[in-house]
Amino acid sequence: MPEIHLYQWPGSVALQDVKFIHFTDPHLDVGSSRLYGLEPAARLQACVAHMAAHHGDAAFAVLTGDLTHDGSVASYQQVRTLLAPLALPVHPLIGNHDDRASFQQAFPEVAADQAGFVQYVVRYGGRRFIVLDTVQAGSHEGVLDAARLAWLRQVLAEDPTDPCYLFLHHPPMAVGMPRSDTMAINDPGFEAILAEASNVRHIFFGHLHRAVSGIWRGIPFSGIPGLSHQVALDLVENDGRIRGSHEPPSYSVVLLRQDDVIIHQCHFLDDSGTFYL
Repeated sequence: MPEIHLYQWPGSVALQDVKFIHFTDPHLDVGSSRLYGLEPAARLQACVAHMAAHHGDAAFAVLTGDLTHDGSVASYQQVRTLLAPLALPVHPLIGNHDDRASFQQAFPEVAADQAGFVQYVVRYGGRRFIVLDTVQAGSHEGVLDAARLAWLRQVLAEDPTDPCYLFLHHPPMAVGMPRSDTMAINDPGFEAILAEASNVRHIFFGHLHRAVSGIWRGIPFSGIPGLSHQVALDLVENDGRIRGSHEPPSYSVVLLRQDDVIIHQCHFLDDSGTFYL
């Protein structure tokens, strides 16, 4: 068996190396096989097959929202069916195209907080992975209200030295794309909680349908393309509309080694082949 490398985070249990997968925004609609000229179900199926073939050794996967496009129970059941070939645990969260009640009916095993929001914590390798619910019914904008922020503050304070990784659907910050930025969370309360805590190591999100990464309030972040359609990069849009594109989808393979976060993009539809350099 391979050697497990251990790292002692100050004041915490020994950390183990962890490999996991981040994927997002499949946008399934059981009533229609096509969305913006693409086939979301076929893409999710191809993504799952690629993960199973190449990264089946991952500890888990996180699916950061917009599982469906129509929010129907039938579409969530189709998502479950297409995820079934994965032997590893999949931890889903909801996005602005999702319906919380329908999601919870189709995924009853997924935890919720006391207020009914899809928020929970999973632990791997001495680390905590925190899933947040940024959905407000009837709106595409992200929100973290007082109840959800109080839950996050309590969770972060429970083990203040444990490395934590946050997963949201909506980005918490503006990324320079004017129309998309109107849907970002942009909540001073969220920023204040992160400033109080010293154990948040990375923020992962979806929603943007683009690869984006950087450092925000001193914390590294990364968003990734959706599994279906993408959003064209437009930093000067001024008509209030979002331009879509058929840029290729991808998912991320994340390696946590000691206190490092390493992220690789996997373009699972690329059939160009490989060669030696």
